[in-house]
Amino acid sequence: DPVTRLPNRLRFVSRLDALIVRGGGRPFHLAICDLDGFRKINVAHGPYVADQVLAEIAERLRAAAASVSAEGLFVGRLGADQFAVLAQVEGAQVDAFLARAEEAVRQPIHAGGGQLQLTAAFGAARFP
Repeated sequence: DPVTRLPNRLRFVSRLDALIVRGGGRPFHLAICDLDGFRKINVAHGPYVADQVLAEIAERLRAAAASVSAEGLFVGRLGADQFAVLAQVEGAQVDAFLARAEEAVRQPIHAGGGQLQLTAAFGAARFP
């Protein structure tokens, strides 16, 4: 993805399909992060600031993933304001990632000459 420098939706879904089909039934978790009210930022501040915010959120999610596991977490951008993580780690590590990621998103973002506050909805599922 050119804005976030994360794998885009196509690459993420390809990795997900590979885990399901060729993963040999090994368990993994899929976590989704959907930014709350992001459209308002885009409308109020414009696409340049919105892209800055997305890039910062991507970096924060990447850092949260790295703090939990050196490998085993794959972060990608699914859509305009949606990110996803494939986690081939234990459930406790997924919980730790979600807690760190949620806190990271809540931290103020300095963009467009001001400070913005975001929240996000997170959800996770385990396969199989």
